[in-house]
Amino acid sequence: MCWRRRQNGAVMTLEERLAVKLLAQAGAVLGKAVSETLCTEPDPRIIRRMLREAQEMIREFEEQYFDGKPV
Repeated sequence: MCWRRRQNGAVMTLEERLAVKLLAQAGAVLGKAVSETLCTEPDPRIIRRMLREAQEMIREFEEQYFDGKPV
């Protein structure tokens, strides 16, 4: 859902699009982590590794997407 339209119909920059791709990838990793937790014998090491990977992707997203933008 888009809460605010871009001013003057500006298009996302390449950096912004790449940042959003990182966020989508983090969401996919979180989905896999959820699936692993629902297994009959989940492996906590795998879940932790996936969570760390998603956290890193989210950090990178924040750095790339919000860098220099007022929040």
